[in-house]
Parts: sequence; structure tokens; C-alpha cells
Amino acid sequence: MKKAIIIFLIANILNAQEKYPGYIQERNSADISKIDKLVDNQYVEVVINGDKQKFLFDTGAYFSSIFQSDNNHGLELMGKMKIGSAFNESLVIDRLRAKTFNTSITKTEYRVLNSAPSINELNKCEVSALKGVLGLETYFDTKLPFLLDYKNQNIKLIENFDRKNFPEYSEVTSSYKGLIAKLIFVDLLVNGKKERFLFDSGADVSIMMKDIKEEKYDSMIEFTYFTSTGLQKAKQLIKNKNTIQLNKNITVSSDIMYYENTHSNILGIQFIKNFNWIIDKKNRKVYVKQNTKENISNSARFKNINYLAVNQGGKLIVNLSTFKDNKNAFKVGDEILKVNNQSITPQNICEMQSLLNSTKDWSNLKIETNINNLKPTLRTDKITVSVMEDGHLIE
Repeated sequence: MKKAIIIFLIANILNAQEKYPGYIQERNSADISKIDKLVDNQYVEVVINGDKQKFLFDTGAYFSSIFQSDNNHGLELMGKMKIGSAFNESLVIDRLRAKTFNTSITKTEYRVLNSAPSINELNKCEVSALKGVLGLETYFDTKLPFLLDYKNQNIKLIENFDRKNFPEYSEVTSSYKGLIAKLIFVDLLVNGKKERFLFDSGADVSIMMKDIKEEKYDSMIEFTYFTSTGLQKAKQLIKNKNTIQLNKNITVSSDIMYYENTHSNILGIQFIKNFNWIIDKKNRKVYVKQNTKENISNSARFKNINYLAVNQGGKLIVNLSTFKDNKNAFKVGDEILKVNNQSITPQNICEMQSLLNSTKDWSNLKIETNINNLKPTLRTDKITVSVMEDGHLIE
């Protein structure tokens, strides 16, 4: 099985409290008898103005966002808002209003959404069915604790919550922090040292830490990504088999990805999905139940990958390298000009991307590149990873 990764950026957005012309207060209700299905542990069906859409459930985002489209998905434009990205850039986004914004559990009238850059702009050969990000507000607005049941892949509200009714669950030290919106943080022991993590189901990693604790690491991955100023390059270091203690009852082994100078440590979906979680915002508590005894590994997905190529802005770019040293023949950021003596053209670029990403050993292909001397840039924003199989995006 050949796999590859597409990295895309969704800038962290703070909610604006301005009352735009025509602003109507949201109206919220919930049906505790129903559940929201978690498709592939990550996706929830959202019905916007009667249309079903696929959203990423993201506990690392408080407010929901919808990806940009030519007609704003038919939503009402309320106004525009200036935000700052993780790269200290000033961006202007649309504020859109849906008359109805519903999941199976929650019903909201007049929900205002932030627009976000479309992920299809980052890979011209793949069209994602993903339409937006479902934030914590969706369930926090119900004022009830909710269960993230990854064993059965669903979300449900808990009425009259009583710990005695959940004897298999134990508490994890947690906090709810944020100036405007409250996000969830949990404290874990990592190789015996206490560390605080953002509980982030939208990050497709196991554990990501902002400081490199050890000089030795097991692997390195370099990749490219876009900002409003163009193509950038970054790297991540991976250390395998770390001891992670959630509380006195639960200790597991997991790999850790390191990004220097990131804003916070991240507990991502590749870790989170191995447990069930009860989120009790009212009492500022988090409870956990372990579902598997297996080692947790995010780096396993890179096992059969040496390189990845992606159509970025009409150019076929070496997007990812998993080699530990810098002696590999192809550098991240290089533009691929020819494959097997065929020049890359708008007509064949997607075919060539598929060929490259389904070939583990690129030395079996005759590849001509144009060296792009990108300087490594340390990422400080949130990263989400989608996986491609046989050259095609799978979600």
C-alpha cells in the first residue's frame, strides 16, 4: 500500500463580537436521544440550510468555519473581518450566516461562520469533499457534558451526568483556557515529566511537542506548505516509543513529533482515537477510558514513503521527504520538470503526480528537477494531515 501526505493550513481564528448589520442572536437546541456519527473518527455530517455537508470535528477550534467557495455555499454574507495568521500576516475573511446549522444532536438557527481557505487550493489534483470545521461551540452551547465514543465512533450528550454511572472512566488533569473561547488542555507525564497539551482532534498526529527534548531522534520528515507569501519549507523530528502516562491508571507508549517554536503541545487524533472521553465543561473536568493496549504510532504511515509530489499552483513540487539525512537525491521544494522524459504539462500533471506517489523508489524513474532553494521555516501554526493512497486523497 502506497501512502502519501498532504499538509494543509487552517489559520487559527478568533471570533469577532461585532454586531454586523442584520445580526440576529443565535438560537440553540439539542436532542439528547440522538447521536452524531464520527465517520473515520474525524468527520461529522452537518446540515446547512437543508444541504448535507462533511465537516472535520476539531476540538482544537472553538468556532466553526466553512471553506471558501465561489458563491460562499449560498450563505448570507454578514461582513468581513481582519485576522492575524500564525505567520503574523494580516488576512481578511468573510463572516457568513446560515439560517440553520444542524447536526443530528444540535440545532442552531442563525449560526455565523468564519470562512477559511479552501484545502483544494493546496492540491489541484484532488478535490476534497470536506467543506468545513466543526468547532467545540457546537456541543458546548448545549450546556451538557458530552461523550466522545471512539470505540463506537459517535458523539452523544449526557443528561444528569453522574460519575458513578461511568465506573470505567478515570479523570485526567485538565483545564479550559482561552481569552474569549475556552479550549481543552490536558496534563500528561511524558517520559516522567509533566507536560500540558491542547486536546486537538483536528490535528492528524499522535503527539506533537514544541520543544525538542532529546538530541537523538528516530526519523525526520521535511515538507512544504503555502502561506499568503508563497511556498515555505519545514521539518519535523520523530522519536518513537515514549512513555505517556494519562493518570495513575493508564500508561501507554507513543511516538512524538517535534516542531520547534510551536505555540503549544498537541494531543492529536491519532492518540485521542484510542480512548473514549467525557468532556464536562461546566465542572471543568475530562474523563478517559482506554480502548486499546496497542502502542500508539503516527509515524507508521510514513513506513512506505520516501518522497511525495503535489501539484501546487500548477507546478509539480517535491512536497515531502522522509529521509533522516540530507543526502537524498531529491530536495523538498524542488520542482519536477520531467518524468521518464515526459515534460510536466497542465494536461498530464495529475497523472504524473499519481505515478510518483504510487512509486516508493523514485530511482526507478527518470526524473528531472529544478532546484528550489527554500530556507527551512519553523511552523508555528496548526497542521492537519490527510492521507493519500495510491496517489489519491483518502479521508
